[in-house]
Amino acid sequence: MPTPIEVARKEIGTREPQAFSRYAGGRQEAWCAHFASWAFDQAGVPFAEYIAPSPTRASPTASVSFVASVLDKLGRLMPPTSTPQPNDLIFYKQTEGGKFVTPGRFGLPVGLGHVGIVEGIEGDKVVSIEGNFSDRVARVRTPRNSPNIAFYGRPFTKAQVIAAGAGGAAALVAAGVGVFLLMRSRK
Repeated sequence: MPTPIEVARKEIGTREPQAFSRYAGGRQEAWCAHFASWAFDQAGVPFAEYIAPSPTRASPTASVSFVASVLDKLGRLMPPTSTPQPNDLIFYKQTEGGKFVTPGRFGLPVGLGHVGIVEGIEGDKVVSIEGNFSDRVARVRTPRNSPNIAFYGRPFTKAQVIAAGAGGAAALVAAGVGVFLLMRSRK
């Protein structure tokens, strides 16, 4: 089974309107979080709150803020000075009128404007695959010291779920971790 970033790489170049139908279930809305959620689902490690969107049904994981808030509750957010790993999520600040919004977590904005999947580090840049980057899926290189990076998030992996076992998974769900931990079985 491929990793989320391996799934994402194969999508580079996909543009709207194909992206709306492929990742957002036909919904014509911002689709960066739709894309990230879809890539994790295709890799066999869907976020438990993920549902395939349709024109009449949104997935909670289509919201950049929702994804970040769940990871925050799980203690899985890392400051922008961290070194992200492949398959981590990179969250970008939201701007209003060219200015960053009110400071929040890590002294950075509460409002988030974009999310992508980290592919790796290349010199002083974070390389990510991002949906809805200039209306397409693209490989993006962002300076590691960019003021646009809000923070990174580290979703749980399939190996971590398996290692937790049935009892561990139940305890993690009870603690609220299940939003990013539980996976549907794939045949």
